[in-house]
Amino acid sequence: MTYSAQPATIVHNTPTPPPPEPPPPQFRALEGSVRELSQHDVPRLADLCRAKVDLRSALRDACETDDVERIKRLIECGANPDTFVSDPFDPMVGTIPILAYACILGKADLVECLLRHGASPALRMMAEAFACGHDRVVKIMSQHVSIDTLDHRTGMSLLHRACFEADPARVAWLISHGADVKLTSNAGTPPLILAFRDGNADLDDQLEVMAILLDAGADIEAPNSDGHTPLSVACDLNELEVVSLLLRRGANPNAELPDELTPFKICCFGQTALPIFTKVLEHGGKLPTGVALRLIGRGRDETSWAKREQLMTAFVTEGHWPTGLRQFRS
Repeated sequence: MTYSAQPATIVHNTPTPPPPEPPPPQFRALEGSVRELSQHDVPRLADLCRAKVDLRSALRDACETDDVERIKRLIECGANPDTFVSDPFDPMVGTIPILAYACILGKADLVECLLRHGASPALRMMAEAFACGHDRVVKIMSQHVSIDTLDHRTGMSLLHRACFEADPARVAWLISHGADVKLTSNAGTPPLILAFRDGNADLDDQLEVMAILLDAGADIEAPNSDGHTPLSVACDLNELEVVSLLLRRGANPNAELPDELTPFKICCFGQTALPIFTKVLEHGGKLPTGVALRLIGRGRDETSWAKREQLMTAFVTEGHWPTGLRQFRS
Protein backbone atom coordinates (compact mmCIF):
# COMPACT_ATOMS: atom_id res chain seq x y z
CA MET A 1 0.00 0.00 0.00
CA THR A 2 1.28 3.36 -1.01
CA TYR A 3 0.83 6.35 1.33
CA SER A 4 1.17 9.92 0.11
CA ALA A 5 2.41 12.40 2.63
CA GLN A 6 0.01 15.25 3.27
CA PRO A 7 1.59 18.68 3.90
CA ALA A 8 1.34 19.69 7.47
CA THR A 9 -0.78 22.71 8.21
CA ILE A 10 0.94 25.27 10.43
CA VAL A 11 -1.44 27.36 12.48
CA HIS A 12 -0.19 30.75 13.59
CA ASN A 13 -1.79 32.25 16.67
CA THR A 14 -2.21 35.85 15.31
CA PRO A 15 -3.51 38.16 18.04
CA THR A 16 -6.88 39.76 17.41
CA PRO A 17 -6.51 43.54 16.89
CA PRO A 18 -8.09 45.61 19.66
CA PRO A 19 -11.30 47.46 18.88
CA PRO A 20 -10.84 51.13 17.86
CA GLU A 21 -10.93 53.60 20.68
CA PRO A 22 -14.07 55.72 20.85
CA PRO A 23 -13.64 59.34 19.73
CA PRO A 24 -13.02 61.87 22.46
CA PRO A 25 -16.07 63.66 23.91
CA GLN A 26 -15.39 66.90 22.05
CA PHE A 27 -15.27 65.05 18.69
CA ARG A 28 -18.52 63.27 19.48
CA ALA A 29 -19.99 66.69 20.11
CA LEU A 30 -18.83 67.83 16.69
CA GLU A 31 -20.64 64.90 15.10
CA GLY A 32 -23.84 66.08 16.79
CA SER A 33 -25.61 69.40 16.68
CA VAL A 34 -24.12 72.83 17.19
CA ARG A 35 -26.03 73.07 20.46
CA GLU A 36 -24.14 70.05 21.81
CA LEU A 37 -20.91 71.90 21.16
CA SER A 38 -21.65 74.22 24.05
CA GLN A 39 -21.26 71.30 26.44
CA HIS A 40 -17.71 70.49 25.43
CA ASP A 41 -14.39 72.19 24.74
CA VAL A 42 -13.96 73.64 21.29
CA PRO A 43 -11.56 71.29 19.43
CA ARG A 44 -8.75 72.02 17.04
CA LEU A 45 -9.33 73.65 13.67
CA ALA A 46 -8.71 70.35 11.87
CA ASP A 47 -11.52 68.72 13.86
CA LEU A 48 -13.84 71.63 13.12
CA CYS A 49 -13.16 71.32 9.41
CA ARG A 50 -13.67 67.55 9.50
CA ALA A 51 -16.94 67.89 11.33
CA LYS A 52 -18.11 70.73 9.07
CA VAL A 53 -19.36 72.78 12.02
CA ASP A 54 -21.22 75.99 11.18
CA LEU A 55 -18.89 78.46 12.93
CA ARG A 56 -21.26 81.37 12.49
CA SER A 57 -24.08 79.52 14.25
CA ALA A 58 -21.66 78.42 16.94
CA LEU A 59 -20.59 82.03 17.51
CA ARG A 60 -24.15 83.25 17.72
CA ASP A 61 -25.01 80.47 20.14
CA ALA A 62 -22.01 81.35 22.33
CA CYS A 63 -22.97 85.03 22.32
CA GLU A 64 -26.51 84.24 23.43
CA THR A 65 -25.06 82.61 26.55
CA ASP A 66 -22.28 85.21 26.96
CA ASP A 67 -19.68 82.44 26.86
CA VAL A 68 -16.66 84.63 26.19
CA GLU A 69 -14.09 81.85 26.44
CA ARG A 70 -15.91 79.75 23.86
CA ILE A 71 -16.24 82.79 21.59
CA LYS A 72 -12.49 83.38 21.77
CA ARG A 73 -11.71 79.73 21.01
CA LEU A 74 -14.04 79.77 18.01
CA ILE A 75 -12.33 82.91 16.70
CA GLU A 76 -8.95 81.27 17.19
CA CYS A 77 -10.22 78.25 15.28
CA GLY A 78 -11.06 80.34 12.24
CA ALA A 79 -14.51 81.81 12.84
CA ASN A 80 -15.09 85.12 11.06
CA PRO A 81 -14.27 87.98 13.52
CA ASP A 82 -16.74 90.22 11.69
CA THR A 83 -19.69 87.90 12.23
CA PHE A 84 -22.95 89.64 13.11
CA VAL A 85 -24.69 88.61 16.33
CA SER A 86 -27.69 89.79 18.35
CA ASP A 87 -27.51 93.07 20.22
CA PRO A 88 -26.98 92.07 23.87
CA PHE A 89 -29.22 94.89 25.16
CA ASP A 90 -32.03 94.60 22.64
CA PRO A 91 -31.99 91.41 20.51
CA MET A 92 -35.17 92.52 18.70
CA VAL A 93 -33.41 95.52 17.15
CA GLY A 94 -31.25 93.41 14.86
CA THR A 95 -27.68 92.21 14.63
CA ILE A 96 -24.37 93.96 15.21
CA PRO A 97 -20.72 92.99 14.56
CA ILE A 98 -19.32 90.77 17.27
CA LEU A 99 -16.68 93.42 18.00
CA ALA A 100 -19.48 95.89 18.78
CA TYR A 101 -21.01 93.24 21.04
CA ALA A 102 -17.72 92.95 22.93
CA CYS A 103 -17.38 96.75 23.22
CA ILE A 104 -20.90 97.19 24.59
CA LEU A 105 -20.32 94.55 27.27
CA GLY A 106 -16.84 95.81 28.08
CA LYS A 107 -15.12 92.48 27.33
CA ALA A 108 -11.60 93.84 26.88
CA ASP A 109 -9.93 90.44 26.41
CA LEU A 110 -12.46 89.52 23.72
CA VAL A 111 -11.93 92.88 22.01
CA GLU A 112 -8.19 92.23 21.90
CA CYS A 113 -8.77 88.72 20.54
CA LEU A 114 -11.09 89.96 17.77
CA LEU A 115 -8.76 92.77 16.73
CA ARG A 116 -5.79 90.40 16.72
CA HIS A 117 -7.67 88.14 14.30
CA GLY A 118 -8.66 90.91 11.90
CA ALA A 119 -11.97 92.33 13.14
CA SER A 120 -12.90 95.69 11.61
CA PRO A 121 -12.96 98.45 14.27
CA ALA A 122 -15.19 101.53 13.95
CA LEU A 123 -15.73 104.76 15.86
CA ARG A 124 -19.29 103.80 16.73
CA MET A 125 -18.02 100.72 18.57
CA MET A 126 -15.57 102.80 20.59
CA ALA A 127 -18.32 105.35 21.27
CA GLU A 128 -20.57 102.59 22.64
CA ALA A 129 -17.81 101.46 24.98
CA PHE A 130 -17.22 105.06 26.03
CA ALA A 131 -20.92 105.62 26.73
CA CYS A 132 -20.98 102.49 28.90
CA GLY A 133 -17.91 103.59 30.85
CA HIS A 134 -15.61 100.81 29.62
CA ASP A 135 -12.34 102.76 29.77
CA ARG A 136 -10.07 99.80 29.11
CA VAL A 137 -11.97 98.94 25.93
CA VAL A 138 -11.81 102.56 24.76
CA LYS A 139 -8.06 102.57 25.34
CA ILE A 140 -7.67 99.37 23.28
CA MET A 141 -9.90 100.66 20.49
CA SER A 142 -8.07 104.01 20.40
CA GLN A 143 -5.01 102.13 19.13
CA HIS A 144 -7.00 101.30 15.99
CA VAL A 145 -9.42 104.27 15.70
CA SER A 146 -8.31 107.85 16.38
CA ILE A 147 -9.80 109.17 19.60
CA ASP A 148 -10.43 112.47 17.77
CA THR A 149 -12.47 110.91 14.95
CA LEU A 150 -15.70 112.82 14.31
CA ASP A 151 -18.88 110.75 14.27
CA HIS A 152 -20.52 111.13 10.85
CA ARG A 153 -23.96 111.11 12.51
CA THR A 154 -23.40 113.77 15.19
CA GLY A 155 -20.31 115.51 13.84
CA MET A 156 -18.74 115.28 17.29
CA SER A 157 -15.77 113.47 18.78
CA LEU A 158 -15.83 111.62 22.10
CA LEU A 159 -14.48 114.76 23.79
CA HIS A 160 -17.17 116.96 22.23
CA ARG A 161 -19.82 114.57 23.48
CA ALA A 162 -18.37 114.48 27.00
CA CYS A 163 -18.17 118.30 27.05
CA PHE A 164 -21.76 118.71 25.88
CA GLU A 165 -22.91 116.25 28.54
CA ALA A 166 -20.85 118.18 31.13
CA ASP A 167 -19.04 115.09 32.40
CA PRO A 168 -15.82 116.31 34.08
CA ALA A 169 -14.42 112.85 34.80
CA ARG A 170 -14.83 111.66 31.21
CA VAL A 171 -13.43 114.91 29.81
CA ALA A 172 -10.34 114.61 32.03
CA TRP A 173 -9.89 110.94 31.07
CA LEU A 174 -10.10 111.67 27.34
CA ILE A 175 -7.64 114.56 27.59
CA SER A 176 -5.21 112.36 29.52
CA HIS A 177 -5.40 109.89 26.61
CA GLY A 178 -4.62 112.47 23.96
CA ALA A 179 -7.95 114.04 22.95
CA ASP A 180 -7.47 117.38 21.17
CA VAL A 181 -9.03 120.25 23.18
CA LYS A 182 -8.79 122.56 20.15
CA LEU A 183 -10.66 120.34 17.70
CA THR A 184 -13.97 121.81 16.53
CA SER A 185 -17.03 119.75 15.70
CA ASN A 186 -18.37 119.43 12.17
CA ALA A 187 -20.69 122.30 13.04
CA GLY A 188 -17.63 124.44 13.84
CA THR A 189 -18.15 124.53 17.60
CA PRO A 190 -15.11 124.24 19.90
CA PRO A 191 -15.28 122.08 23.05
CA LEU A 192 -15.21 125.16 25.30
CA ILE A 193 -18.51 126.42 23.90
CA LEU A 194 -20.08 122.95 23.86
CA ALA A 195 -19.35 122.73 27.58
CA PHE A 196 -22.03 125.31 28.47
CA ARG A 197 -24.48 125.03 25.58
CA ASP A 198 -26.76 122.45 27.21
CA GLY A 199 -29.06 124.42 29.47
CA ASN A 200 -30.22 121.27 31.25
CA ALA A 201 -26.75 120.26 32.46
CA ASP A 202 -25.52 120.92 35.99
CA LEU A 203 -23.87 124.35 36.15
CA ASP A 204 -21.09 123.26 38.52
CA ASP A 205 -20.20 120.40 36.17
CA GLN A 206 -20.17 122.78 33.21
CA LEU A 207 -17.80 125.16 34.97
CA GLU A 208 -15.54 122.28 36.00
CA VAL A 209 -15.40 121.00 32.42
CA MET A 210 -14.50 124.49 31.18
CA ALA A 211 -11.72 124.77 33.76
CA ILE A 212 -10.33 121.37 32.73
CA LEU A 213 -10.34 122.40 29.07
CA LEU A 214 -8.62 125.72 29.76
CA ASP A 215 -6.01 124.06 31.97
CA ALA A 216 -5.34 121.62 29.11
CA GLY A 217 -4.68 124.45 26.64
CA ALA A 218 -8.07 125.16 25.06
CA ASP A 219 -8.15 128.52 23.23
CA ILE A 220 -10.32 130.89 25.27
CA GLU A 221 -10.97 132.99 22.14
CA ALA A 222 -11.67 130.08 19.77
CA PRO A 223 -14.69 131.15 17.68
CA ASN A 224 -17.60 129.03 16.56
CA SER A 225 -18.74 128.79 12.95
CA ASP A 226 -20.48 132.19 13.28
CA GLY A 227 -17.25 133.85 14.41
CA HIS A 228 -18.38 134.36 18.02
CA THR A 229 -16.05 133.70 20.94
CA PRO A 230 -17.02 131.71 24.04
CA LEU A 231 -17.46 134.99 25.96
CA SER A 232 -19.78 136.53 23.40
CA VAL A 233 -21.86 133.33 23.24
CA ALA A 234 -22.11 133.24 27.04
CA CYS A 235 -23.15 136.91 27.11
CA ASP A 236 -25.83 136.28 24.51
CA LEU A 237 -27.13 133.30 26.51
CA ASN A 238 -27.10 135.28 29.77
CA GLU A 239 -24.83 132.76 31.49
CA LEU A 240 -23.46 134.88 34.33
CA GLU A 241 -21.27 132.24 36.00
CA VAL A 242 -19.81 131.21 32.65
CA VAL A 243 -19.09 134.85 31.78
CA SER A 244 -17.42 135.33 35.16
CA LEU A 245 -15.18 132.30 34.71
CA LEU A 246 -14.16 133.33 31.20
CA LEU A 247 -13.32 136.87 32.29
CA ARG A 248 -11.30 135.60 35.25
CA ARG A 249 -9.35 133.38 32.87
CA GLY A 250 -8.55 136.29 30.53
CA ALA A 251 -11.29 136.38 27.89
CA ASN A 252 -11.29 139.61 25.86
CA PRO A 253 -14.49 141.67 26.33
CA ASN A 254 -13.57 143.76 23.29
CA ALA A 255 -12.77 140.96 20.84
CA GLU A 256 -13.77 141.83 17.28
CA LEU A 257 -16.72 139.76 16.07
CA PRO A 258 -18.68 139.65 12.81
CA ASP A 259 -21.01 142.59 12.04
CA GLU A 260 -18.73 144.96 13.98
CA LEU A 261 -19.84 143.45 17.28
CA THR A 262 -17.84 142.81 20.45
CA PRO A 263 -18.82 140.93 23.61
CA PHE A 264 -19.36 144.26 25.38
CA LYS A 265 -21.57 145.55 22.56
CA ILE A 266 -23.74 142.45 23.00
CA CYS A 267 -23.98 143.30 26.72
CA CYS A 268 -25.33 146.74 25.89
CA PHE A 269 -28.37 145.28 24.14
CA GLY A 270 -31.58 145.07 26.12
CA GLN A 271 -31.82 141.27 26.18
CA THR A 272 -28.55 140.91 28.09
CA ALA A 273 -29.02 140.81 31.86
CA LEU A 274 -27.72 143.67 33.99
CA PRO A 275 -25.31 141.53 36.10
CA ILE A 276 -23.55 140.39 32.94
CA PHE A 277 -23.28 143.96 31.66
CA THR A 278 -21.80 144.98 35.02
CA LYS A 279 -19.33 142.10 35.05
CA VAL A 280 -18.04 142.78 31.54
CA LEU A 281 -17.82 146.53 32.20
CA GLU A 282 -15.77 145.86 35.33
CA HIS A 283 -13.36 143.68 33.34
CA GLY A 284 -12.51 146.30 30.75
CA GLY A 285 -15.42 146.50 28.33
CA LYS A 286 -15.15 149.74 26.36
CA LEU A 287 -16.89 151.59 23.55
CA PRO A 288 -17.20 155.18 22.29
CA THR A 289 -19.69 156.94 24.54
CA GLY A 290 -22.22 157.71 21.84
CA VAL A 291 -22.15 154.14 20.54
CA ALA A 292 -22.61 152.66 24.01
CA LEU A 293 -25.56 154.90 24.86
CA ARG A 294 -27.17 154.31 21.49
CA LEU A 295 -26.94 150.54 21.94
CA ILE A 296 -28.43 150.73 25.43
CA GLY A 297 -31.19 152.97 24.13
CA ARG A 298 -33.55 155.34 25.92
CA GLY A 299 -35.77 152.70 27.43
CA ARG A 300 -37.37 153.48 30.80
CA ASP A 301 -37.20 149.90 32.03
CA GLU A 302 -35.11 149.16 35.10
CA THR A 303 -32.35 147.38 33.20
CA SER A 304 -31.80 150.19 30.71
CA TRP A 305 -31.77 152.79 33.48
CA ALA A 306 -29.23 150.79 35.47
CA LYS A 307 -26.97 150.24 32.45
CA ARG A 308 -26.90 153.96 31.64
CA GLU A 309 -26.21 154.79 35.28
CA GLN A 310 -23.33 152.33 35.53
CA LEU A 311 -21.96 153.62 32.25
CA MET A 312 -21.96 157.20 33.50
CA THR A 313 -20.41 156.13 36.79
CA ALA A 314 -17.59 154.46 34.90
CA PHE A 315 -17.03 157.65 32.90
CA VAL A 316 -16.83 159.82 36.01
CA THR A 317 -14.60 157.32 37.84
CA GLU A 318 -12.15 157.38 34.96
CA GLY A 319 -12.27 161.16 34.63
CA HIS A 320 -13.86 160.90 31.21
CA TRP A 321 -16.86 163.13 31.77
CA PRO A 322 -17.99 164.38 29.37
CA THR A 323 -16.39 161.88 27.04
CA GLY A 324 -18.08 162.61 23.75
CA LEU A 325 -16.77 159.94 21.36
CA ARG A 326 -13.79 159.10 23.50
CA GLN A 327 -13.11 155.56 24.67
CA PHE A 328 -13.90 154.61 28.23
CA ARG A 329 -12.98 151.66 30.33
CA SER A 330 -13.80 150.63 33.87
